[in-house]
Amino acid sequence: MTPERPNIICIAGFGDNSSMFEPLRDTRLALRCNLILLDLPGFGHTAQLEHTSLQALGQFVHERALQDNVQVIITHSVASIVASMAATRPQNIVTTVFSLEGNLTEADAYFSGSAAEY
Repeated sequence: MTPERPNIICIAGFGDNSSMFEPLRDTRLALRCNLILLDLPGFGHTAQLEHTSLQALGQFVHERALQDNVQVIITHSVASIVASMAATRPQNIVTTVFSLEGNLTEADAYFSGSAAEY
């Protein structure tokens, strides 16, 4: 990672992994920012959490954002909920969550409408 460029975490949603964001590495965004393609535990990441819940995944993302000084998260699907939970933790530094691929309505199967409210 290059310190003078901002870091952005990219998180795939339910049933996907970070490879879905690989095409971003060939864009102008990748020239301006350090893209961190993050798999969640149980979603392609090898680490396991003692208890898997949206809150635990939110804490996982929050800790990674602090570790890598990340203010922006790009998410997909149910990861929008996880990112919004990370962004509301105490000592949060995340200022922006971009939710891709819809999943922002109250009728959404994964209740990711909560990301839109954030």
